[in-house]
Amino acid sequence: MRVCLVTEGTYPVHPGGVSDWCDQLVRGLPEVEFAVVALTGSGREPARYRSPANLVAVDRVGLWAPPPRRRRARAADHRFVAAYAHLLEAVLRDGPGSWFAEAVRELRALAGSIALTPALRSQAAVELVTDVARRVPDLDPTLADALAVTDLMEHFLRPLQLPAPRADLVHATANGPATLVGLLAKWEHDTPLLLSEHGVYLRERLLASRRESPSRVARAAAAGFYARLTELGYRGADEVLPVSRFNARWARRGGARAVRVLPNGVHDLPVLEAEPEVPTIVFAGRIDPLKDLHLLLRVFGRVRERVPQARLRLFGGTPEGNEAYAASCRALAAELGLAEVVDFAGPVSPVTRAFEAGHVVVLSSLSEGLPLTIIEAAMSGRATVATDVGGMAEAVGPGGIVVPAGDEVAFAEACVSLLTDAERRAELGAKGRAHALAHFTRADFLAAVRGIYAAHTEPAEPAETAEPAETVVEPAPERPRPRTVADVVALRGGAT
Repeated sequence: MRVCLVTEGTYPVHPGGVSDWCDQLVRGLPEVEFAVVALTGSGREPARYRSPANLVAVDRVGLWAPPPRRRRARAADHRFVAAYAHLLEAVLRDGPGSWFAEAVRELRALAGSIALTPALRSQAAVELVTDVARRVPDLDPTLADALAVTDLMEHFLRPLQLPAPRADLVHATANGPATLVGLLAKWEHDTPLLLSEHGVYLRERLLASRRESPSRVARAAAAGFYARLTELGYRGADEVLPVSRFNARWARRGGARAVRVLPNGVHDLPVLEAEPEVPTIVFAGRIDPLKDLHLLLRVFGRVRERVPQARLRLFGGTPEGNEAYAASCRALAAELGLAEVVDFAGPVSPVTRAFEAGHVVVLSSLSEGLPLTIIEAAMSGRATVATDVGGMAEAVGPGGIVVPAGDEVAFAEACVSLLTDAERRAELGAKGRAHALAHFTRADFLAAVRGIYAAHTEPAEPAETAEPAETVVEPAPERPRPRTVADVVALRGGAT
């Protein structure tokens, strides 16, 4: 069996949770031949993982690399203008979802006969953005806004110019552009498409666009584009494989036809008996705004008021592009008077070395799927404190304390309660390990993947014996599915 694994910003060029998951998947199924299409920033990033024998190809695609040198301007193809206008109407003015899907397929078809990058950056494309955006209440785009949106759309749509993967199965590790690559194979070769989700892709992209884009019009365009693209991915995938029940509810809302929860799995790690002499809180993960390390630093300032000898150690690398955020974390630590007691320790391997360095393992994220760090900490017998986002509560189980996201007081209180109570730490550590062994072993994960791959590539069994996809509980009423672009933006704090 040949599987095309499509990644975005992760394996094999950036280390971290999703990349480790991919490496575990490839190495754990030596009988499967994997080819990776890696959507990256420049397309030139070096690999951070050693390739096993069954990883036969890695193709890097620079989504954010400079576009090719512009060709001499030509008159816009009328088919491109019509398709792009429909796409913008769906993205900016909440036109029918079918318009977005049809426009994407038409642009894909045009990529075989016209140069799509120059068309997406043409004067006609800029004028279309201006025309459509001006008909959106309260946007009033400037030329700079139109140029910013034009640039974003060209980057977003680059996968449409890639060759459709040739494989028995395409497995996208995230929604968005990675799933778009899989849809090419589905449309052109009738290849089954699986979609794994480790976090809520739409939510995370909306949070990122609010941080990254100074243009209100560009933020609205990004929000609308990702809302439509994730919906297209959910509806087009043969099966969506979220890592948690929380994520499964989002997939259902997004229109997924078949959803099966596929939890992460980790090795059975040795139980850590010894603890450091100084009360220490440990974070293990990438230095990234989604991890909300600013919150963690403020929480630690509160902890120090109650436990003056406490220390905070942050283990993990800084992905390319996050250097400014890492610098802001160091600056905040200094501003809070914590520079001498906060250790930015950098990458660590194996991760148990990080857990050994602390009494409590914490995760302060704004968004998560089913974090490997929490599961590995539990498997090692360490108690945890984490924010109640995504599948965090499912990962923590009885092995720690879950607090509301953004609640500094509750987070600090939970850390203090565990740092000052060795008996409770030990009790939660033992319960967390039992929870991890019952639900998150690597053997169970790999066995589940083997079964899923076989189900989508081997002849179907009679309907009466086929195992149905897992039924997912309906979404909670306080989180209605956004119906329009305005709803999406409002749900995530507005585009202003």
